Amino acid sequence: MSTLTDPASGMIALNGHDRWFITFMANISCFIPCYGYPVDQRLNTSSRFSNGDFRNLESRVKSSQTINPGLFRSRRWLFREDPDIIESIDSENINAARTTEGVRGEKCEGVNIRQINRAKTDRWYGNVCGDIRFMIRSREYDHDDKKTVTPPAGGDGFDFRTFRHILRIEGLIPFTGCAILIGFAAALWEVGFSGADWRLFGIAVVAVLLVHIDAHIWNDIMDLEVDRREKSRETKRDRPLVYGWATVGDYRKMSAIITVLVVVLTAYLTMQRMLIPLLFIIGFFFDYGYNHPRIALGHQPYTEWYIFPWLVVGVTVTIVYAATGIFSLLAFILSLLHGLTVTCFAVSMMRRDVHSDRLGGKKTSSVVYPEIPHATVYGIVTLLVSVLMFYPLVLILGSTEFAYLLILSTAVIAAMNTVCGARIDQLCTRALYSVYPDFESKANKVMLQQVGASMVHAVAITVIVLTFGRIV
Repeated sequence: MSTLTDPASGMIALNGHDRWFITFMANISCFIPCYGYPVDQRLNTSSRFSNGDFRNLESRVKSSQTINPGLFRSRRWLFREDPDIIESIDSENINAARTTEGVRGEKCEGVNIRQINRAKTDRWYGNVCGDIRFMIRSREYDHDDKKTVTPPAGGDGFDFRTFRHILRIEGLIPFTGCAILIGFAAALWEVGFSGADWRLFGIAVVAVLLVHIDAHIWNDIMDLEVDRREKSRETKRDRPLVYGWATVGDYRKMSAIITVLVVVLTAYLTMQRMLIPLLFIIGFFFDYGYNHPRIALGHQPYTEWYIFPWLVVGVTVTIVYAATGIFSLLAFILSLLHGLTVTCFAVSMMRRDVHSDRLGGKKTSSVVYPEIPHATVYGIVTLLVSVLMFYPLVLILGSTEFAYLLILSTAVIAAMNTVCGARIDQLCTRALYSVYPDFESKANKVMLQQVGASMVHAVAITVIVLTFGRIV
């Protein structure tokens, strides 16, 4: 905005009508820690706004009076951090404050100030700004400064609470844990208890668990900047790298140790099962392809279609092959059904994290296409695929009733996930077009219901296979 700055002095020009405001600001500037946002850093970046957020102010700018931009210096933007960030704002609306991101980082035409007045939130609500004279009445609050962080234990900068976070059982159990359970049932159906090599099965289980844990390690490294903006309190997730419990170097060392262990276990399995290396190469592709910062497929869209379901398939097929030496078609179909079912919660998680992902530069499907109800669509696709798998299961199992029970259990859980996904999409849409401080916490509760439903699905499939397959 060239009209806002005096070319000779670099000062912001205001007219005489605003002199009272200038005087008032100058007198109290030493007592208020934050008023508004860094005008000296942001005022001239008009390219960020589709319809300049200072349109009202710009129309009154004259060259008769100047004021140093430093007077309005602030370390943070208006509406950025936690509780009571807005004490009161007198402007009726700030629809002139159109930004390319808008409230909560979403695209919008404008925002009525009444929607955000007295807002209670612990994160940034976007580049919302109005007439500068009303910004003085906001005050700064930093949620991250408020959070109590226990100093690292052991004196070497590493906190052993990090191990609990790296395990991340809320992701480990529904994906890999349930895939192992399904693989156990499929192996019994294929060769029976006496025909399986349970020693190799156990080694393969340990190896796939280590690969999954290694994926958690690299995911934390890749998403470090995203996690700094994520609402950890609402989603109930600890962030060791953000909190200083561990360093990236610590994580890399743990990853190196895990990788060596996996290679050793794979080498041992290869002596009995020649194709095991191929399966673990695929597993490491998922691990590093999705999570490694140099590749970072996790920062790209559509991973819910070409990575997440196939993680479960890869784990199940690998452990069944290790135990039986057979590439089981039953294991493939059952794990695909569960992979789609459990990925419903992963899609909901992407919807929940859409704001922090956008601020961190991730381009997930929910970030790129925020208007599409991704969680609902994924649940419907899961339901359709389960129906399509009925006939192949009849051919494999040789029993219509057996196949029907497997498909029915999957369809019921898929329907439940679709309902939960629709609820999360509804919450996300509300947060997209209005200020919704409780969005992340409410979406997280619904997402956890999907996690529970996914684990019930794996148990149900296992029980059906063991019972109707006449294994027990």
